[in-house]
Amino acid sequence: YADVLSKVRQLDALLNLETPFHSSVFTTCEIIFSDAPNLSRKNPDADFYAFGAITSFGDYDSEERGGLILWDDDRVIPLKSGATVVFPSGSKPYSLVPVAPHESRILVCQFCHASALCWVDKGGRSDALFDRLATVAEKAAWETKRERRGEMAAKMYSKLGDIFVL
Repeated sequence: YADVLSKVRQLDALLNLETPFHSSVFTTCEIIFSDAPNLSRKNPDADFYAFGAITSFGDYDSEERGGLILWDDDRVIPLKSGATVVFPSGSKPYSLVPVAPHESRILVCQFCHASALCWVDKGGRSDALFDRLATVAEKAAWETKRERRGEMAAKMYSKLGDIFVL
């Protein structure tokens, strides 16, 4: 992602790009304020190379609730308040264990949306603009890179060991 951000900053249209957090490599930040007991997420349609970082804050019993469910691994990763988990959200369907009605939780979710990676690889052009203006060689290079990225990421980012809790 750091390589992608470096490329983004070189594009004329984005010379003044600011990321959500100065020391973060992620392009997107979502803050979820929820004390609802039914907050759960599952993202099985994301690309393999999509990594995410979730930081959890709040007043909840982390031994019983609030953890990260990794469906394919049949595991629950406990998330204490203040903990951050970094995981391959694109290759791991996941949900979050609800907190109790009397508890509260705030999630700070950082990720690099796959469309941002594609946009950078297409030279800062939209899909439509790239399809219309790219040369045959540029289109072939894009397809090769896209296929390799998926293969590489499937090998690198789909193991339980790729999950880090900080």
